[in-house]
Order: sequence, then structure tokens, then C-alpha cells
Amino acid sequence: MVLKTKTTDIRLFKLINNLRKLGRDKKVSVWGDIAKELARTRKNRAKVNLWKIDKEAEEGDYVVIPGKVLGDGELTKKVNVIAYNFSESSKEKIEKAGGKTFLIDEFVPKNLNQKVKVLK
Repeated sequence: MVLKTKTTDIRLFKLINNLRKLGRDKKVSVWGDIAKELARTRKNRAKVNLWKIDKEAEEGDYVVIPGKVLGDGELTKKVNVIAYNFSESSKEKIEKAGGKTFLIDEFVPKNLNQKVKVLK
């Protein structure tokens, strides 16, 4: 018999529910889509390295990672990265390149209608 388990991370659970509600009530579907990605198992959640962000993003973009940002590679552009979690090295490299790091749960309430690019 297979047991279904739910996340024990209260911060993640609240974030998913808030994003779903925002996506539905405010009709900003991107946040609902991000909630769906965050609801995946930890194993299947996005893990994105800096080299991919550097490859996909333009200067000054707001990039959302529905998972964790890892520090492999270099960032050569000033990019603002919003994610559920960051490795220490990725935070340092983003800030060294002139970008900013934001946690999703802190960014969304203040910047609901900000145009963002989602990377998985």
C-alpha cells in the first residue's frame, strides 16, 4: 500500500495556498502556475543553476524559479531572481553581478503585477 504524504514544510504549504488564491482571485495566472510547480515533490521541483539563468534571462529581468537556485556557473547580467530557496553561493554570485534575490513569499504580496519570466 502506498501512503500519500503532504509537505511538512509549513512555509511551503502556506505559500502554495496563497499563490493559488492570488492566481484565482486577482486573475494573475502566472502565480497559480508557480503554485502548481511548488506543489510537486521535492525531488521533482525545479533546481536551476546560474548558468541557465544567465543564458535565458535578459538584463534587468525578474526571473522566478519555482524551486531552488544553485550556484553552478556565473551570472554576467544584472538579473533579479525570485525563488523558493537559494544556495549560499548562488546568492553571493547574483548580488556580485548587481542583481537582487527575493524569496517568493516576500516578493509576491508587494509586486503582484510585476512582469516575470518563469524558468524550470
